[in-house]
This record gives sequence, C-alpha cells and structure tokens, in this order.
Amino acid sequence: MILLSRYFAGAVLAATISHACGADVSGARDAFRKIDSYACYYGEGKLDELRTRDAVVIETRNQSLENIHRLQEGGTLVIGYISIGEDDDLRVGDGKGPGGKDSSYFDRDGDGQPDRNGIWDSYYADSRQPAWREHFMKNIARMKAVHHVDGFFLDTVDTSELYPESEEAMVSLIRELRSAYPDSLIVLNRGFHTVEALAPVIDGVMFESFTASYDWPSSSYLLLTPSSWDYGLEVWQEALKPAMDNYGVVVLALDYAPSADSELVKTAMDRAATFGFIPEVSTIYLDDIYEIDYQPQKNPDYLTVQCTPERLAYELTEAANGFPAGTRVMPSSSYPDYEVKAVVDGVADKDTLGWRHRAWASQETDEDHWLEFILPQPIRADGLAIDWAWDNGTAYAARNFRIEVKPQESEDWVLVSEYSENEQARNAVRFAPVKVAAVRVVQEEGGGSTGRPDLMWVEKVALSAVN
Repeated sequence: MILLSRYFAGAVLAATISHACGADVSGARDAFRKIDSYACYYGEGKLDELRTRDAVVIETRNQSLENIHRLQEGGTLVIGYISIGEDDDLRVGDGKGPGGKDSSYFDRDGDGQPDRNGIWDSYYADSRQPAWREHFMKNIARMKAVHHVDGFFLDTVDTSELYPESEEAMVSLIRELRSAYPDSLIVLNRGFHTVEALAPVIDGVMFESFTASYDWPSSSYLLLTPSSWDYGLEVWQEALKPAMDNYGVVVLALDYAPSADSELVKTAMDRAATFGFIPEVSTIYLDDIYEIDYQPQKNPDYLTVQCTPERLAYELTEAANGFPAGTRVMPSSSYPDYEVKAVVDGVADKDTLGWRHRAWASQETDEDHWLEFILPQPIRADGLAIDWAWDNGTAYAARNFRIEVKPQESEDWVLVSEYSENEQARNAVRFAPVKVAAVRVVQEEGGGSTGRPDLMWVEKVALSAVN
C-alpha cells in the first residue's frame, strides 16, 4: 500500500517561464549522488527546516514559488511529487474507456467502470494507453514549467505490479520521461520490480516503510516484523544493491515514528545507514519535519536473515487455547507482516481483527512448513484442533499435513496423525493420550491449499489436554 498522497493534476495553464533561479539543473543529477540528508514533506511552509536538508520531496501545490526558489538558491534540490500509476480525477477525456470515461483506466473486473483504489479514492491508470501517457507527460511539463523543480518523485509505480501486463509500458514511460528531461532527477517510490530495467536512467528509489511504519487498525506506530525486514534484505540484495553499485542509484529510506525522540527513530536510522540508504523519519501524514539529533550507527546484524524460527518464536504469558502459560510457539518461517502470536491469542471472534493479527502464514516457498509448540512442562494430551485461515470467503486449508508429538523424556518426534487431500476448514485431530513435551503441525512440501499450495496459513491452534 502506498501511504503517500498523490499529486493533484489541476487545470493549470502551461507556463513558459525559464528556470532562471536556484540550482543548475544540469548539475542536479550529479549533486543528488552526493546528498547526506533529505526530507519528505507535503505540508506548507517550514522553509527553515527544509533548508537544512540536501534534497526535499514536496507537494508543489503546497509550496510557493518563492520558497522553492529560496531552497534551490541555498543548494537544496527540490523534487516534485507526481503519480504515474493512478489518477486522482476520474476524467471523461476521450470517452473511449470503461463507463464512457477516458481510455486511461483499467477495468479488470469487467464491470464497465474504471478500477478504483478505495483507500485513496483514485483510479488505476494503464501506462499502455496513449491517452494516459499523454496526460502524464503534460502534467510533468506543467510542473516543470510552473514550479521549476529539479526533478520528479514518481509515486504509484507499483500499479504495474498490480497489473503486470502493464509493466513493460511503465518502464518505457519512465524511459520516455528521461529522454524528455535528460538533466532532471527521477526518483521512484518503491517499484522494485522495475529497478533492474530502469537503473541506468533513474537517480533514486525511495524505500517507504523500510524499518518502521504505521498500523492503521490500531492507530499506532510500530517496528516492522522480522519477516518484513527480511523482505527488505531480499529487495536490497536482488534489486537495490546492484543499482547502487553499478549505476550510483541513491536509495532513500522513509520510516515513520510518533516523535523525534522515539526509539523507533534510532533503529530506523541505524538500519538505513547499514544498507547504505539515506535515512529519514517522519509522521505518517508527512506534515512535519523532525529535528533529529542522532548519528546513525551501522550494525552488520541487520544484513543477516532475521526470520530464524528462534527469533520468530512467541511465548505465552498466560494460558490460552489449551496451552499453559510459558508455552513457546515457534514457526518455520513467517510471511511478511504476519506473526505467530495470532494462532494462540485466545480471541474467539477473529473477524474483529485486521488481517495482520487474524492469522499466521508461512513464507510461500516449496518446502515443508511447520508450527511447533514447546510446553513449559510435559502434559498429557489427546488432540489438537486446527482452524485454517479464511480470505475473501475461501478457506486455505492444508491438503497434506501431519501431527507429531515429542513424548516426555524423548528427543524424537513421533507421528500421531496424518491427513491427505484434506478439504476441511477445521480439523479436530484426535490421538491416543500421551504425555508430551512438545507438539507440532507439519504441512508437507506443496501440501497447502489448492489455490496456494506452498503457503501454510493458520488462524488458530488449540490443544486438548487430559488428566
């Protein structure tokens, strides 16, 4: 999900004013490679704070031309926000698109209306369509002529990941932008799937929510899960580091925290610096600029995989789902932003929870996946109930799985039950009573649901203990 707001393509007449002030545009790209700081700020004013940064990403409609000029005059690079994959306005345009609207829009569901992003009340734009390409380039020209920005911050590049049939066209549109503005900065917001193809022509990539983010259901700032950190590590290894090393692409990390003195700030800045990114921490609404008096410290541990089973484990502080307090729940892996705590949270009505807290899911890889429950002391048990996860009315029950126990004073796992071609959304597994030190559910390689066979997705696990 893109958290940043999108550029409003207002009906502003194209101006012909030359860029007679501020930073020399021809040197902007070289200057950008040397920056040590930046801000991403979509509010009004705060000129003094902005001038302390080497580069700023702004909503041009919220800053006066005088402020932009003064920033550039002081050597700050000014980058204007614009959306390349979504349209805030539902335009009639050429009338050849879904619902008699412009041909710029997608209509994947075939309902005769443009596909809408319900979170931001905007419309997904198809970069393959000449109408959208022309509209986007006109907005770019307008921004450049009126606001004299040093470059462009391209949001919603990820539309081409949501609609993969448009990825090649998205790449070509950004290349067209480079050809039209050879001396202007081009910075992508995420769009990691395009970085390999675009690294020779772009100047930067922003990694939003790299370390810390904001949870909308709970209205709270939080450190991202180890699985999300591992996703960032993978993106860095496969896409960002090659672009940095081979083409000098600058990576901007944008994280979120409630205040400048939050502990999240230090962790976010340390991790960004370790990866060679330029750190910035702000409010979720990007309506303030924190004054952070902290020098980031690199930590090589951030460059290692965080999602080991031991690091992902959760220990019950009180009894729940038949498991005693002190039970340690350990997963084989975790899907980004999922936590194993969900399967033993004791919540009866999972529908009241957001997706992040409703279930646990493994990484989606072709190998065995498992959940292990290590008891604080051996207890006598005779069964296990497993509720598989639901999504959009579909149960993602494992087809092939087994239950194993580790008997008291034994180091070996013993098979007590096995399922093949299971289709039940809930499995109440019974086995001969045995005193166990641990129990685990193992989904066999490729044995997940029909729709996602390499994913193990569990909502709840409960133990049946007997005297």
